[in-house]
Amino acid sequence: MKTPNAKINISRNRKWLKRILITLAVCILLPLSLFTIGWFNRDSVIDMLQAWYAENTSGTLVIGKVNASFLSGFPNVGFTLRDIKHTNRDTITDQFSTLKIDEAKLIIGAGNLLRGDFIFRKIGIKNAEFSSEVISNRPIAYHQQLKQDKQKDHKGFQLPEWLNHNGATVTLENIKYISKDTVLNKHFDLHIHKFKASFKANGTQLNGDAAMDVTINHLGFNTTKGSFFKNAHVTGSPKFSVDVENDRIQIPDFPLSIDDQTFQLSANFNLSESNGYEFNLQNPTTDFQAVKRFLNDSIFSILKDFEIQKPLKSAIKISGKFAYGNSPDIEADYSTTDNEITISDKFRFKKVAFTGNLTTDIYKTDSLKTAKKSPKDIKVFFNSLNAELEDVNVAILNSYFQSTPEALNFIEANVRLKGTNETLAKLIETDNFDFKGGNFQLNTHIVGDIPNPYQVLNKATGDFKLNNTRVVLKKNGLQLPIQSISIALERETSILRELTVKLPNGEDLVFTGTLKSISGLLSKSPISPTTSHISLDSENLNISEVIEMAKEFVPDADANVNDRRTLHETLDAIYSQFHPQFDITIGALKYKDVVITDLKSKIELIDSETIRLRNFNFNYDDAVTTLKGNVKVYPPESGLKDAVYMNAEATSEGSLQVFKELFNIELFRIDSGRFKFNGNVNGNVKAFNELLNNAKGDLTLLDTKLYYPPAEMDIAIDSLALFVNNADIILNQFNLEIDEFHPVKLNGIIKKFPNFLLDDIKESGSVFIKVTAPFFDGDHLLTTINSFTRDSIIKQQKTKRALHNIFKDINKFNPEIELAIDSLKFRDLITEKIAAQIYFENDSILKLDHLNLNYKETIANIQGDINAHTSREDLLNDNPFDLDFSVQVKGKSKDLNDYLKTSNFVFKSGDFEFYGNYKGQSKNLKLLNSEASGDLKIGGTLVDFEAADLQIPVDSLHIEINNDLATLKTLDIQLPGKSSVVFSGAIDNFSEFINGAAENRQHSSNFSIHAPYLDTSDIKEFLDRSESTTKKIEATDLNLQKWKEVLTKINKSFYPSVAVQVDTLKHNNFNITDFESQLLFDNKGLFKIEDTQLDFYGGTIAMTVEIGIKKDKNTEVTIAMKANDVDLHEMVTHFDYFKNEDLKQAEHLGGTLNYNINATGSLDNEGQLNMNSLNGFLSLDLQNLMLYDYKPIMENTPLMKDERFKNLRFRPIVQTFEIRNGEILIPRTEIQSSAMHMYVEGRMKLNDYVNIWLALPYKNLKSNDGLALPEKTTYEDAGSKFFIQFVQYENSTKARQQKLKVKIRLGNRKLRKMRDSSN
Repeated sequence: MKTPNAKINISRNRKWLKRILITLAVCILLPLSLFTIGWFNRDSVIDMLQAWYAENTSGTLVIGKVNASFLSGFPNVGFTLRDIKHTNRDTITDQFSTLKIDEAKLIIGAGNLLRGDFIFRKIGIKNAEFSSEVISNRPIAYHQQLKQDKQKDHKGFQLPEWLNHNGATVTLENIKYISKDTVLNKHFDLHIHKFKASFKANGTQLNGDAAMDVTINHLGFNTTKGSFFKNAHVTGSPKFSVDVENDRIQIPDFPLSIDDQTFQLSANFNLSESNGYEFNLQNPTTDFQAVKRFLNDSIFSILKDFEIQKPLKSAIKISGKFAYGNSPDIEADYSTTDNEITISDKFRFKKVAFTGNLTTDIYKTDSLKTAKKSPKDIKVFFNSLNAELEDVNVAILNSYFQSTPEALNFIEANVRLKGTNETLAKLIETDNFDFKGGNFQLNTHIVGDIPNPYQVLNKATGDFKLNNTRVVLKKNGLQLPIQSISIALERETSILRELTVKLPNGEDLVFTGTLKSISGLLSKSPISPTTSHISLDSENLNISEVIEMAKEFVPDADANVNDRRTLHETLDAIYSQFHPQFDITIGALKYKDVVITDLKSKIELIDSETIRLRNFNFNYDDAVTTLKGNVKVYPPESGLKDAVYMNAEATSEGSLQVFKELFNIELFRIDSGRFKFNGNVNGNVKAFNELLNNAKGDLTLLDTKLYYPPAEMDIAIDSLALFVNNADIILNQFNLEIDEFHPVKLNGIIKKFPNFLLDDIKESGSVFIKVTAPFFDGDHLLTTINSFTRDSIIKQQKTKRALHNIFKDINKFNPEIELAIDSLKFRDLITEKIAAQIYFENDSILKLDHLNLNYKETIANIQGDINAHTSREDLLNDNPFDLDFSVQVKGKSKDLNDYLKTSNFVFKSGDFEFYGNYKGQSKNLKLLNSEASGDLKIGGTLVDFEAADLQIPVDSLHIEINNDLATLKTLDIQLPGKSSVVFSGAIDNFSEFINGAAENRQHSSNFSIHAPYLDTSDIKEFLDRSESTTKKIEATDLNLQKWKEVLTKINKSFYPSVAVQVDTLKHNNFNITDFESQLLFDNKGLFKIEDTQLDFYGGTIAMTVEIGIKKDKNTEVTIAMKANDVDLHEMVTHFDYFKNEDLKQAEHLGGTLNYNINATGSLDNEGQLNMNSLNGFLSLDLQNLMLYDYKPIMENTPLMKDERFKNLRFRPIVQTFEIRNGEILIPRTEIQSSAMHMYVEGRMKLNDYVNIWLALPYKNLKSNDGLALPEKTTYEDAGSKFFIQFVQYENSTKARQQKLKVKIRLGNRKLRKMRDSSN
């Protein structure tokens, strides 16, 4: 029998067993289901990846294997993708990329998978390599533009659609990333050992953390400057938060380890439209040496010579924008105390303390930032820097270094140095000098771009002082005691205020001057060596004592060193350090027993062996001597004994008496004068006799008086230059003055010169003489010769010889004479640069052979002779001189202006030729019986007629001249096109015309101008072609007064009469035939255009114009014009119907026009007509006027049929209009046409007002077929009328009255009132 409790226990066990079985079934079936779902959706994952790949990139994607897993992502489905390969060639960016992934794990929710939503919760990539490289032949601007276009697609922060937005984890392990861009010079190489990041969403906020372990092989933003973080190991575990709504990412402080340096890093990213980033790093124990390794090559090269031994305190802020080309702003603060700094392993600073900052934002205003900011900008500022360099105290305050593209190494610094001179010598790189004892002090302000540290003093201002020291020449131990040195630093050129040397005699030797590029003293191989200009001014100086003082501290063992070697070493040291020039002024200079006084010298060391004597002036025994040249101090190894050689120009001056007894001169006597030696000295300075033996040069006699006994003539010689060479004498310069003539200079070669000086030598010599003179007065010569009357000749035969006898004496020498005179005056004409060959045909005839004249660009050749008669009979004749010359001249036309002394016209360009002949005789300084002829041809010239202020381009001009009558044979002005002009004429008294003279009588001219065909467009083209050679006259208002003056000058210059004839004159489409006119001036101050006749479109026009050219304020003008039988149809056709298309389309236009104008008026200075001055009459006779089918009239006549106006014909319109003070009075004029009958009456004034009335009889309104002309009738018989008034007042103050108004009036009361006021 079973108890109830047993049944209950069995039931409970079964229930638990059932539950366990169900749980096991779920645990087994659920994963199996998930695996089954995943397994059968493997292809879907691949399809999704392929679709995403096709949408977002190009190239090829290969996935080797896909496995499903239910354990790794439970309760989600996991997929493992293996052997993924991707290759792509982007033809737009020219980028080639590859990707290889060994394994990628993707975790996705089962529900998402079933729904086809591929949203991953976890992504893990392991063992992957990515590489990309841009290789392109396109220009860099193309790739830069791609970058700029790409950044325009800014979308803020967005998570990928395939990543779970509620939370996800991304893991990377053993990932290698390499990216190169050879165009934009970029290279990035990273090895991600391990990286894991996960986040969870909280509303619009994403919170997460990350852990990274990365090696940065290259971080090359600009490979031309190297890479950052080369092989640096970076680790860190930052947290982050993302504000999805505002597109912001924030990373709070976390320790970032870079190799053995740890920085506290925080960051903020703004991914909105105002995108940007900001990094803040702090490290209180910054290792400067470690940080240098993180920098790129260009920055490292700047800092490589600097070593800071102890850590620094640093804080860095980096901010910028995510935009191509954006340069980040960097702000850094740094400080240290009690540190040590080494520069180039040479300078070791101790007890270094400084504070400062670094920034790349150096411009204060936005405008400057926009214009100048660049990635190269940097500024390093030191508030203070104090240090010790051995025993030198260094203090630098408020100083900075700044680098920009404009100034790479700009420094502004306040520097103070103070210490011993021995330490200073160590700082200066020199092998030449050293300091013993004393102190120095430097206070300076440095400002400027300094490319090299050794050039720092060239940008400095301030003071340098050095006291109580001895300057030691290292090579030989010479020492110079310096009491003080004071230098004022003035950037490139510093001032040596004083360098004081205490002399043994108790006096001070003080040097002053300037030092250029003083920074050159700091370096052994300076970029710009120091040059100096030193001045020494002393009353007395004993060179021997100075040498002994310099040797005082030399050890005894070196005391006997060769002086020559010591001198050479001293010069070498001074030159290499200072490259000096010296200005020396010494009252008395003593060396051993030799004393020279008044020494003034400028000397320069041009190299370590050569002293240049720019001038070395001194007095010795009352002789003044000047030396200019070089002194060469050869080194001891040269092998030359006592080799101190001089090669110099030497001058010495004294009394001529020293030479008085040297020569037995009988031909002439030297009474007084001074001598001057000017030559060269060459030889060893220590052997004075050698210098004298090698002296060679000029011996010049100055202020010398010579007496010429044969002619009993005194000759004053300003200077006589002789050069002695192998017994011959070269006559360099001999100034000859004869009576009151301008002096001439004689140069030449005298062979066997003693033969002419000594009477006991009978052998003759030979002479070549070149005569030069700056000026010779030919008129004065004629005056002198003609003054030799008979009585004066007899007298002069007793007292002195006549000029022709001097010619005879000169001829005895059988000379060959070359003439070179700068300017020659003859008949007040000056000819320049005369060069000729002259010889004496006999004792009285001077022959000129090939006398050439060169003036500017003109060459002239003159041949002829001058016959100076020598017999008594000839001298008593009225014509003592005969002249016969032929002239040939070729050159530039503008040179004629000076030869002809033209005042009326000036030649500006072109070439000319002149051939002429002149014969004459002289009497009382006047030329008699002269005959002149010539032929002048000028081509391609621009003639500036200055009197008229006109310029005329002339192709060719040919003038024949025969005894003052100039005939114009050819005046060729070539016009383009078919136009041509022919000129002819003549000018009498031609010499008076070209010289502008009109004292005795007036010349006159007659010209004719004939043009078979003349087109004004050809004239314009001709002027345009000549624009480059004509005057450029600025466009200004017309100055009529000036043109009146021009016409007056033309009249006074030419007194012309001009006949003008043009067969056909064309202007645009306007043709005039048979044009004739006469241009002339009268004696009443009028310019007249008379007898002007021309054919004008079937008729003729005759015109006369008179223009007043007196100097009145206004210009009076009178015009009379008469036109007969002008064909209206022909005229309108040629004027293209006045550009009126309707008129052109009219069926017919005809008529005959006759008019007669007689009017007077005045023009103001601007050429504007004074309307109030216009008076006269205009008579009009218009016959047979016809106008058929003119649409504007036909279509705009209300109340009347169009056919009425189709064929308009008019009765003759005859009327005379009066012009009274500028007002045109229109009397009642009847106009009868086939369509309408009317009367016109009124008055008007141009640019002022219009008041015209039309009287239209009412019978016009009757029907009319427009075929018959109305009968002639009177105004009264025409019947009742209505009136149309046209009224306008242009100058009214009321705007409505300024417009033309048309008023219809039924009465004419106002017309009668206007009519009464006109009477």
